Amino acid sequence: MFWLGLIIGLFVGANLSLILYACIIAGKQSDERIKPNERE
Repeated sequence: MFWLGLIIGLFVGANLSLILYACIIAGKQSDERIKPNERE
């Protein structure tokens, strides 16, 4: 049971970190798109 929890924990943790990483990249891209519009 311990190993099952450990594997699930690692899997969920990896997914959360990937989601956060994707959100950060998407945020940077959206910021880059907004900045040129503000200059105009």
